[in-house]
Amino acid sequence: MVKKKLYGLILDSDGTVMDSKVSQFKWLEYCVTGLYKKPFNYQSCDEKFLKDYNSYYHARGLTGIYELFGIDYDKDRDFLWEHFNTWKVKNPPLIVKGMKEAISEIYERSRPKPGKAKGLRISLNTTNKWPSFEKQFYESGLIKYFDAVLTREDIPEVTDEQGKEKPFLLKPHVYSIEWALDLLGIDPEEALHVGDTLHDIIACRTLRRKDPNLEKEVKVVAVTWGFETKENLASAKPYKIIDDPKQLVKIVEKLGGFD
Repeated sequence: MVKKKLYGLILDSDGTVMDSKVSQFKWLEYCVTGLYKKPFNYQSCDEKFLKDYNSYYHARGLTGIYELFGIDYDKDRDFLWEHFNTWKVKNPPLIVKGMKEAISEIYERSRPKPGKAKGLRISLNTTNKWPSFEKQFYESGLIKYFDAVLTREDIPEVTDEQGKEKPFLLKPHVYSIEWALDLLGIDPEEALHVGDTLHDIIACRTLRRKDPNLEKEVKVVAVTWGFETKENLASAKPYKIIDDPKQLVKIVEKLGGFD
């Protein structure tokens, strides 16, 4: 089998490009105390908070996180998302230190040039809505490095028999990964996905696109500055684990993204 070069980089937003960990902590504190007038038993975004957060998230997804605070996410989902996106516009997280520089270098070194007709293309794949990070991307100039942006608004709304939205096409479903590949015009073996959660790894583990009988995999780079512990990420066996955005440049180079 001919080893394929890297032609696509797919980046998660929260916890990967955006430094969302502290922002998420502050949102939950505001949500619990401000919207629901309930007690919030954490003083900071420390190891205990992250341990509980991930324990409930792994068990029940977003539903589990809100169960941790006695909130019925299934019943109040629309209310929570409405306030969450408004809150994020007013309280935007910062871009991870060194991430813009890493993406910029990858972009500049991988552009098509004389003798190189096809370059590496870059996509954002996030379950957040566009307004929650639009300001940061434009003000920082980060937006110019992305060939495609896939957000929650782009994922089709699927409803149950009662007409209630069921967002099961969001990650860890492979739907958005497959769509990102199509937007970039590449095959799974030509892509590298960068994310901070087990869901990112699960979504990329096996994709069956053009040939249902052939297993194909998108390589995943897991970052340690997001919501998961390094140990949890390692247990899912991603392609690589990195502690600094600069390491991503070296991985892209190793995979032939600059050739």
